[in-house]
Amino acid sequence: MPHDRADDHGTRFSDRRIVALTSLALVTGAGACASASPEAPALSIRAVNGSASEEARADQLRRVLDRWDVERWIYTRQIAIEDRVVPHSHPVLTLSAGPGTDDEVLATFMHEQLHWLEDDHPGFTAAMRAFAEAYPNAPAGGPEGGRDLESTYRHLVVNDLEYQALTALIGRERAREILEGHGFYTWIYDRVLNDPIVRRITRENGMTLDAVALPNL
Repeated sequence: MPHDRADDHGTRFSDRRIVALTSLALVTGAGACASASPEAPALSIRAVNGSASEEARADQLRRVLDRWDVERWIYTRQIAIEDRVVPHSHPVLTLSAGPGTDDEVLATFMHEQLHWLEDDHPGFTAAMRAFAEAYPNAPAGGPEGGRDLESTYRHLVVNDLEYQALTALIGRERAREILEGHGFYTWIYDRVLNDPIVRRITRENGMTLDAVALPNL
């Protein structure tokens, strides 16, 4: 099931008029992500409808977060669990309820958290511009690409960070197995897993796991 950023009406931000990626301006004055306090507030995990499947996924997510220390990459602390939704990051990070192993839930959670870097990290937009130049004929639309070209370039950044995170947390072999098994963003994940250009661009623009981690945690 693909992931994307959603607006207040549940539609994706990429439904807006698509900007020309070659003319994307660097974010100015935004600075790096805001620092979290040494004692971060508790994570709020809410089952939207209170169904058994939502509560089960909420319990599973709590178990996942107890098992793997991802505190330095939690940029939003409000989490919703809802039946029959496409996982999305905004305005509230929302995960779907349903079958999934702990490490698969970890992958989805990290993916949606990493979308929040779009708001505050100037290197994110710079990396998107670099990907637009490197892959001018990238696919738009599924299952190969994002919803549109902008989404494809956005997900090259997010999905590479997701791969970096999973490699660090569960190992490269299992990380590849999970991401290769997705039936969505197939071209994007193939580039992330197999094309060294992707990591070069993310590294050059500060989109590495250590660089985007929140300090003081």
